[in-house]
Amino acid sequence: NLIAIVRLHTATRNMAATVRGLAVSRAYSPPAWATALTSAPSHRIELANTPTPIQPWRLPGVSDDRFDVHIKRDDLTGGALSGNKVRKMEFLAADALQRGCDTLITCGGTQSNHCRTVATTAAKLGLHSALILRSDSQDPKDVDVTGNLLLDVMLGSECYLVPKVNYAGKGGLLSRMKALASSLEQQGRKPYLIPVGGSNSVGLWGYLQCFQELLDQGLADNFDDLVMTCGSGGTACGLALANHLAGSPVKCHTIAVCDTANYFHKHIDEVLEEVGVTEVKSRDIIHVIEGYKGRGYALSSPHELDFIAETARQTGVVLDPVYTGKSAYGLSQELQQRPEEFKGTRILYLHTGGIYGVFAGTLQASDCKGSVQAQPDWPLE
Repeated sequence: NLIAIVRLHTATRNMAATVRGLAVSRAYSPPAWATALTSAPSHRIELANTPTPIQPWRLPGVSDDRFDVHIKRDDLTGGALSGNKVRKMEFLAADALQRGCDTLITCGGTQSNHCRTVATTAAKLGLHSALILRSDSQDPKDVDVTGNLLLDVMLGSECYLVPKVNYAGKGGLLSRMKALASSLEQQGRKPYLIPVGGSNSVGLWGYLQCFQELLDQGLADNFDDLVMTCGSGGTACGLALANHLAGSPVKCHTIAVCDTANYFHKHIDEVLEEVGVTEVKSRDIIHVIEGYKGRGYALSSPHELDFIAETARQTGVVLDPVYTGKSAYGLSQELQQRPEEFKGTRILYLHTGGIYGVFAGTLQASDCKGSVQAQPDWPLE
């Protein structure tokens, strides 16, 4: 039985299997440098708008005379499917369809970009979706249905509120997903469980494939360092492993916005073992940077919000408070304070998306330098 679970909406959703034809599952062949990995996926559904562009970026606080910073715009992979998670879903959803599943189940926080992406993918493919969402309160009346959560509900997901528990262990998110799956199976449905962040050996292929896109865009020739956010570890694992397998000279860094470097190295090592990589460990292929989770996961500090607002004002790039706001701030600080940690001066930051988190209420107009005001009494013609 699920503990303290509350359905956020009462609308029902009918199956629409015929809609699946809108996104076709196609046979997949991995890049040549990845063919030795075990358990390569057989199919992929093309959901993302790719390739995403690489653009110059004037990162606040970083001298243009010292560093040449660019940004890979994976926040532009789509609309409701925007962000890094859609690349993982191209393989996870294809696997679900290959297995004949009709319901996608996953978990995260109430403002999870991953959960929103799963909900969007399910709606696009004519599948059901069910989300186990960590929340301070399990009473729907106490939860603001804004940002990603509003989209989850709009997309027809069955959303359940649970306490802020760990992923694994008794009473954790995984056990709750399994309990929900069992309940749905008794109703005749066939669920497909997706781990937090889509970070497993299937979702890994989203950023293995993305790395080939980066190579095609000149990563190895034009950049010294590749930097990304680390929330569940899947994107970092995929890019670092691909960088190693492809023999790229670039150094990979990931900035943790939760947990610890040891936690992420352990997770990446487990995935490496699962896909048959034994010649290297996580610490050999990626630099995990700590110190920028601030007050904690999804909790913002004034200086972080100021940085997000300043970045938008100076560069036109919108960061979110949970993930990219923290990691981009961390990158700015590291380049100023610990430049020796980077291989060179040509830096590529991968923007993993999260724009809908901006509308969750954490960032207020008072944090920004723009203004909303009544029109003065200008003389009019």
